[in-house]
Amino acid sequence: MISPLPAGWTNLGGVNAHMSRALGNWQSDNAIDMGAKPGTPVYAVEDGQIDPGAGFGFRESGPTIWGWRLTLAGDSGDRYFYTHLGGCQRLIKPGVRVKEGQLLGWIGNPPGFPSHLHFGSTRNPEKIAYGPPRPLTPEDHLRILTGW
Repeated sequence: MISPLPAGWTNLGGVNAHMSRALGNWQSDNAIDMGAKPGTPVYAVEDGQIDPGAGFGFRESGPTIWGWRLTLAGDSGDRYFYTHLGGCQRLIKPGVRVKEGQLLGWIGNPPGFPSHLHFGSTRNPEKIAYGPPRPLTPEDHLRILTGW
């Protein structure tokens, strides 16, 4: 299992902060906000399938619900929620199988908030977030430098 972001991200709010304003679902409450520049690559934390019934797509209803979102149903039985993505990799569609470390999308730039990945998990999201990062590729560096 790897971190969903490369090294260098900032913790903008962990599980305790999310639980203090609990919404009653694991996607919002058992989560960490991982601050990073727009264009930072976002990866699958384990092998699994993009859940076709978990609201894949783009949503814009204010700064707290903005951007592309997806849920990864991991082969371990755990589930992972990614949101505030500025875009998804073209091959990522509901029902598609992905491998650990596969590019899922990029950090977006939600209006009124610092750019970040909201990463929720049925497991300990903070432990996963601080796990080993996937090394950046030259394409990743270019995307980060250009913002996309």
